[in-house]
Amino acid sequence: MVKGHLGIVGAIVVLILTGGGYAFVASDSSKKADSAAKKRVASSFHAVRSVTELDAQAVKAHAQRYALRTSSVFTQLGIYRRGVGVEFTRSAASLGEEWTPDFMAVLDRKNIVVWSSLNSTVTKKNTPTDYVTNRRVRDVYVDKVKLGKAPVAFGTLKLKEVLTTPLHTVAVPLLGAKNRVLMVVVLAWKGKSNKAELKAKALAFQRIVNVVVVVRDLKRVYAGIDALLGSRFPRELKNKYGITGAFVGLLDKRGVLMRRSDGRTNSLFVGEQLAEKSQALYEARAQKYATTQIWPKEKILEQTSKTSKGTSGRPRPEMLRVGFGPVLDERTQLQGVLVVAWPIDVHASHLKLDDITGGKVALLSHGELSSTNMKRLKASVLAGVKQTNLGPHQWVKPTISTVSVEGQTFLAAAARLPRGGQGDTSIFVVLASVDQEKEAFGYAKVMVLVMGVIMALLFLVVGWMVRRYFILSLDELEKGVANIVAGNMEYTFGVPSRETEGLAYSLNVLMAQLLGRPEPGEEEEEENEGTGGPRILFSLGAMPDRAYNPGDSQLIPRMDEDRPTYFTRIFNEYLRAMQDLGEETTGMEIAAFQRKLDVNERMICARLKCSEVRFSVVPGDEEVVLQPYPIA
Repeated sequence: MVKGHLGIVGAIVVLILTGGGYAFVASDSSKKADSAAKKRVASSFHAVRSVTELDAQAVKAHAQRYALRTSSVFTQLGIYRRGVGVEFTRSAASLGEEWTPDFMAVLDRKNIVVWSSLNSTVTKKNTPTDYVTNRRVRDVYVDKVKLGKAPVAFGTLKLKEVLTTPLHTVAVPLLGAKNRVLMVVVLAWKGKSNKAELKAKALAFQRIVNVVVVVRDLKRVYAGIDALLGSRFPRELKNKYGITGAFVGLLDKRGVLMRRSDGRTNSLFVGEQLAEKSQALYEARAQKYATTQIWPKEKILEQTSKTSKGTSGRPRPEMLRVGFGPVLDERTQLQGVLVVAWPIDVHASHLKLDDITGGKVALLSHGELSSTNMKRLKASVLAGVKQTNLGPHQWVKPTISTVSVEGQTFLAAAARLPRGGQGDTSIFVVLASVDQEKEAFGYAKVMVLVMGVIMALLFLVVGWMVRRYFILSLDELEKGVANIVAGNMEYTFGVPSRETEGLAYSLNVLMAQLLGRPEPGEEEEEENEGTGGPRILFSLGAMPDRAYNPGDSQLIPRMDEDRPTYFTRIFNEYLRAMQDLGEETTGMEIAAFQRKLDVNERMICARLKCSEVRFSVVPGDEEVVLQPYPIA
């Protein structure tokens, strides 16, 4: 029968509903996870965009600020070079008008031209007279003099871009104490090629020139530049702004690198044109305002063995944010350019891209992975991420793509790093894991399963209890009714359970009254009486819907009597009530009366879950009624 397996049926229904609920929650959580990942990508995209834009603005601001503080350096250099020019002009004049050099230059020990002068008669049109100042001289013959291997050395000055014809040159050292070579002077005369004459004039120039004027003031100027570039500016960037590994360099007005902050590689690129094709540097020099660009690290910094490596084992192409600040004099004429650069890195302390995004970030340069906070990420995976064209509006909705990294699904958005310059391919990519977002909704799916299983178990337990204590008992009573219907009038209902004890007794009483046979308990009474004395008959009063508490105002029977006293009193009241009705009471015994009350008491206690029942005799016109009072 289905009614006997309602618990199982309920459990099956609950499990079916649980499966449907799980499928719904799984589908809903998948949509929510995808939506959450998109929101994370969008927020991270704009965060990285804003931070890198601020970084670009910051490098411009620092470049411009430091350029203003560096203008005094060029003032000192101008004073020094004018002094050297006066000294060299005086020394050259002492050689005679015929031997006035067409080219004069003084080189430091790193072969950098400290001061130079070209005669316009040997140069092309519009060539500055100090064209070679700050450039490196790489001719080998100069090293012979610098190292003290020869008193003079001969060479050729070509400079095809400015000279109309190559010049024969002679180099002589400027000597200090103990004949230590302090600097090298290079001289050239147009149309002069006789080495004996050139040597004689060069040595004469060497004896005439005042070495102190040339050397002493230059050291003071260089010390001032090194103090700014080598310590003050980098220390300020680190202490105030958290920028580490910063590079500071000083260019002359032609873009030649004069000095740089990192002393370990102080000679690297010094005396050479720095990024001749840089559009940002060109604009800073031509338009006289601060600009910025993104450069690969090796453009101005030496690669080291500590450079981070990618999964292929090759060094990653590290990127630098570079700012150019034009150095102007009081007439707003360009004197030089101050260069500030620092690494663009996901883990850089001043960027804090790890903290602000809450997602994954990758920086790429020329299609290769530069920096990322995501393990086992390859640049090839990001090749399919479509870049967002930001245009003039920064808060444009990013284009989101789907990528797979080692079996996990990620949403990604990419765009060029701001102010990277023309043709720059440096981009940033932000990623958010869809699978990781799903984990946040996994709790709901687990709770659906757990609650479903608990409810199914609850249905099974409750169904078993209902079947065990009610349905099976009712089935027994139903079988008894079927026996009686089938003609078995002698059938007596048993007691299948305590819960149905009262119902079984009532059915037995009903059958006894219908068939005129002794009621339950009276058979034993008649057997004990032997002769069949008067039967103990009474009716039960209306059954209350609850048990009374001791002291309740509705509780009429006395509660101060023990049970023997109570049964004696109630039996006597019953006899008087029967006698008033004219009934025969001779032979009635209290034991039979008590047994009958006990049967009714058990039935009522089973029904109302009370501890005992006290009865009160209510005389009637036709019968005696015993009103039950169940007591909790």
